[in-house]
Amino acid sequence: MAPYGKPEVQFDHDSPITALHTIAEIHIFPLLVETGLIAIFTVQTTYFAYHRWTRKEPDAAFVYAHHRRIHVNALLCLAVFMYLLALAYWALDVVVAQQELLVFWPELLTATAGPDPYQSLTNRLGTTWYAQAVIQGFIWTASDAVALWRAYVVHREARWLGIAIPLLLLTEFGVYAGYLVFYTHILPTPPEVVRRKSMSSIIVVAPYLAAASITVTVQVFATTLIAYKAWTLWKERKDLFTGSGRLVRTLAVWIESGMMYTLLWIWYILATNDSVFSWEMTAWTEYYSIPLMAMYPSLVVMVVTMQNSALTMDNLPCMNEMCSDIVILKKNENRVAQIFFHGARALAAVRHVTRSLS
Repeated sequence: MAPYGKPEVQFDHDSPITALHTIAEIHIFPLLVETGLIAIFTVQTTYFAYHRWTRKEPDAAFVYAHHRRIHVNALLCLAVFMYLLALAYWALDVVVAQQELLVFWPELLTATAGPDPYQSLTNRLGTTWYAQAVIQGFIWTASDAVALWRAYVVHREARWLGIAIPLLLLTEFGVYAGYLVFYTHILPTPPEVVRRKSMSSIIVVAPYLAAASITVTVQVFATTLIAYKAWTLWKERKDLFTGSGRLVRTLAVWIESGMMYTLLWIWYILATNDSVFSWEMTAWTEYYSIPLMAMYPSLVVMVVTMQNSALTMDNLPCMNEMCSDIVILKKNENRVAQIFFHGARALAAVRHVTRSLS
């Protein structure tokens, strides 16, 4: 679903043989790349699910383990949901390629002129294109929500973030709702008010630009917060990115920060603007970027559940050998009370009190 006009509009002035060549360039070959990414996504999601259901939580920390189990199960559901969205988007891309071949292949084989092929495509694929737009909206908003959630967690659930994040998400939901309303112009029979307004290209493009802008704003905001946390943590704990496991921790921080995802989004906005790049680039970008955007939140939740986040203080590698294991972690409603049992010291204290009472 290219925001600045479907690449298929080029078919309006092409011969059938040229149209088939164009279909191969903007659908068949990119679809192969998308299929490969979906295969990788399948392996990633399967491994995450396998790791979750085969891992045994420690019995010594039953209260904490039970809380974590619920938390991880919710994140696993999110990862599976993102995978299903990407899979549905890929299936619709297959439908688009099939329908375009069904429209242009008979015209190539017959000498008689048929109906307008572009109008036929619009009638056949309008609903499919709109369904893809809805799936994109879910993928983008879910990715933004994950990025904001990680920023909230690594900053120790700061009060001001607890206010700013819901406001950002509500604004984003409103912008995307408006975008999807205006995008109904792609349907075979759009609402009359949308059809009239879609006569202006500015009205068509503006909602998409607003949606893209809010997503970039959210990603830059969250990435900046997480990157700042990583920088301050590096200054305080220089051993975090040295020693055993430093490569894994560095990669985990890089993934969790969302830097690559933000750069991907900036590239996506530029590449899908056919006034900046060619419409072939626009079509190719749509195919490989959507699976990558769906993979990002799944990858983040995999990192923070399988590897543990290096940016939260309770998951940092211990500097002192006497540092004990946390066996119970419980927060009250005000998030100010934390109870820690410290291994041998706690046991020795209990024995001392018992002997005194006896």
